[in-house]
Amino acid sequence: MSVYPRGSEWRRWDLHVHTPGTQKNDQYDGTNINQKWDNFYQQISDYMGDGSDPRRSIAVIGITDYLSTDNYFKVLKENRLPASVKMILPNVELRMLPMSKCMPVNIHCIFSPKYNLNELNSRFFSKLQFTYKNSIFGATYDELIRLGRKIQNDSNLEEKKAYKMGIDQYVLNVDIFEKIFEEDHDLRENTIVVVSNSSNDGASGITSHSDYFAGNGSQLDATRQRVYQLADLIFSSNDKDIDYFLGKGVDSELEIKQKCGSIMGCIHGSDAHCKEKLFEPSKQKYCWIKSDPTFNGLKQIVYEPDTRICISPLFPEVKPAYQVIDFVKIQNTKVQDMPIKFNDHLTCIIGGKSTGKSLLLHNLASAIDLEQVYEKAEAEASHLDITERTLENVEVHWRDGSVSSQNKPDGHKIVYIPQTYLNRLSDQNEEFTEIDQIISDIVLINSEAKTAFDSMQSELKMQKSTIDRLIYDVIQTYNIFMQKKADQAEIGTADGLNDGLKKLQDQKDQLTKVSSVSEIEIKQYDEGIRLSNQHKDNLFRIEKEIDSIGSLKSIISIIDFDCVLSEHTKVLFNKAINEVKNSADNTWIICQKNILSTLNNEKENFLLEKKKQDDTIAKLTPKIEENEAIKKLSDIVQQEENKVTAFEKIQEEIDQLSKKCSATLTELIKSFMRYKEIHKKYESAINSNENINTDDLEFLVETPFRRETFISTIEEIFDRRSLRSNREIIDLDKIDNAWYSEENLKQFVNICLNGKLKIAKHKTVENALREILVDWYNSTYKVKMDGDLIDRMSPGKKALVLLKLLINLAESKCPILIDQPEDDLDNRSIFDELIPFIKKKKVQRQIIIVTHNANVVLGGDAEEVIVANQNGQNTPNKKFLFEYRSGAIEEDRKLDGENNVLGAHGIQQQICDILEGGKEAFDLRKHKYHI
Repeated sequence: MSVYPRGSEWRRWDLHVHTPGTQKNDQYDGTNINQKWDNFYQQISDYMGDGSDPRRSIAVIGITDYLSTDNYFKVLKENRLPASVKMILPNVELRMLPMSKCMPVNIHCIFSPKYNLNELNSRFFSKLQFTYKNSIFGATYDELIRLGRKIQNDSNLEEKKAYKMGIDQYVLNVDIFEKIFEEDHDLRENTIVVVSNSSNDGASGITSHSDYFAGNGSQLDATRQRVYQLADLIFSSNDKDIDYFLGKGVDSELEIKQKCGSIMGCIHGSDAHCKEKLFEPSKQKYCWIKSDPTFNGLKQIVYEPDTRICISPLFPEVKPAYQVIDFVKIQNTKVQDMPIKFNDHLTCIIGGKSTGKSLLLHNLASAIDLEQVYEKAEAEASHLDITERTLENVEVHWRDGSVSSQNKPDGHKIVYIPQTYLNRLSDQNEEFTEIDQIISDIVLINSEAKTAFDSMQSELKMQKSTIDRLIYDVIQTYNIFMQKKADQAEIGTADGLNDGLKKLQDQKDQLTKVSSVSEIEIKQYDEGIRLSNQHKDNLFRIEKEIDSIGSLKSIISIIDFDCVLSEHTKVLFNKAINEVKNSADNTWIICQKNILSTLNNEKENFLLEKKKQDDTIAKLTPKIEENEAIKKLSDIVQQEENKVTAFEKIQEEIDQLSKKCSATLTELIKSFMRYKEIHKKYESAINSNENINTDDLEFLVETPFRRETFISTIEEIFDRRSLRSNREIIDLDKIDNAWYSEENLKQFVNICLNGKLKIAKHKTVENALREILVDWYNSTYKVKMDGDLIDRMSPGKKALVLLKLLINLAESKCPILIDQPEDDLDNRSIFDELIPFIKKKKVQRQIIIVTHNANVVLGGDAEEVIVANQNGQNTPNKKFLFEYRSGAIEEDRKLDGENNVLGAHGIQQQICDILEGGKEAFDLRKHKYHI
């Protein structure tokens, strides 16, 4: 099994630790060297404790000394460091010309622990050269003694004093370093060169830092550049240095490459010369490195300097434990019984065809969210197919200790993207697709957008309620209007009634001339009857108004308020409502009394007037009745006058109903047109909100008119021939957003009401209007990338945008599980877009990807690689049909005692063997930050 199955993880490294007996400035406590060493080891043990605190657990220590590895080999041999220390490295500190501000430049060589002392002496120390009085001196122990004696001009000088003198005076130049590494490529590959950037003893002090990097230049520019180009890393914890050497400062990445040969990471150590400083740099600027605690792991920070180094007092990039999958345990005869562990950043699952890559990811997803797995299954796949691929007894263990399984769903969330899912999404052609829903959900993550959306929904709901009421009102008013027209027709016509009444009146006038009753008296009698009846109608009306107004206790009606309020706000809201209502009711009582007083006065006047007319009628009735013919004719005239009065009364009602119907219809159409205004208001709110845009994606809303659906609804509701005969009002071929105006819609509703437009037999006018006067606008969501709308993108680019959308959708920062995203993308999208996106997102989210693309693994700098294998004749496993091996990209060792296909090679070799272009991807990753 791999030593570090979760691959590259953040650990504290201190690569600059001096020990007791260091060649310069030994400040460790102790009466003798042995006591100093005992105290040194005790201090380390006390500092690290049981190793449970990652801030005080040092995984890798660089034992540092000047031109010597003696103390490194001593520590290695004594083996007294805590078990939490996984690796010790030799760090040889040297001085090199040209001079910095106060002393020669301080440069470090950190060697691979594979070299023993003899190899380092023969391949490095003996090859170093320092010239003094025409003699050349190496840097081995004997050569440094010889140099010290030469400087002191004393061939018998004590060995230790001569050795120290040699070290103190030994200063190199750049040429020597370059020559050694040019002649020994293996040594260069296994040496990390780190140069200090302090102004006192570092490369920045060769010239003025500000002058040089401001472009003013210096006569030492070329020399300084050679120093930087020799280095792999920089010793500095200065934030400006960190940004500068990554190409994020005053010089661009290209300019850094031109000056320094490559962009470089900055590391930091305690530079401890005493126990108080041991592992405690100033301001707790701890050096965290994300890699295996191996020399190969150290080399990764040279290839990925931006993302694998962090100088901070705190543990870097901590994710919530409940959002990190720790391991999966599968108790099944087909799959290995050892838990499969996952890194909390990027884990890539690789393997040949049918080796169990997708099987692992599918069952991981199924144990957490089986419903999502079903929803996103291939269209042609049945649930039975999915069930066959879903193993029993799969437990997903989370870092917080909780466990997910199909039998025990626990509410954990994931984003699961199966194979070809992105392309299948792209192929949907419905009016409202899943893509639209995804974009909508992302937009509504923004609180301002959600508020605008909720406001739109509330307004649309209220508008529908208003329109439903107005449809009912306009139909009821129109029906009463038509009934009144029918009632009026029963009475007759205005011309007919007036002509008949005139003829009767003429006959009565002829009789009156020969009657004992005067013409004036007959006119008074007729006028009295007419006015008495009129006052009777007025009294009936006014009494009804008095009763209705008198029964109104309040004119305030509290509307439904569609908003959930907190208890505190609800109390304030209800108190305000009661105050407003009580105030209005008190005002109404006063106004009501005034209205009733006025109406009662009018009633008294009508009573007086009616009595006056009734007295006149009573006085003249005996005379009228004496003349039977006149009396009968008077009765007939009265009946006809009553008809005229009734006709005129109905006409007044008809006129009022016509105005009411027209006003209600106008209000209905205006309310109907408000649908578009509400959508447009929301469109404006979203399109002006720049906070919604993210990850180079621009979101916007459009408000299209659903023309095709509108036309198909019209065709379903109305008779085709009737539609053709009313083409001057509604021509389906000319229906568009411009036709959709108040005037055209009013005419359209009118011909529905008056029956000119015939409705299908199974519909009523009310049904028809309710189906027509609905919201024919959509708030459709769009997304842009690089100026292209999603519906106009190439399939590869569209798939990439969908991937970004799906990942952005889960605001909870839950894990992301993706099966072979490269199947949906083109190579350019993978390299230019997908990999940078993954590298950014893995800092925030745990990502687990099945892939056969080397660039995804290496370009994405996967922290963990899981290699899947199915047992076969040429690919044997240890025991099970499906087995897995996991580790970091940097892991390159064979598993001890395992000759099966997974154990025979390290992760690096597995990547090269399995993934097409694996070796080339390694080379690209290694050199991408260099010139």
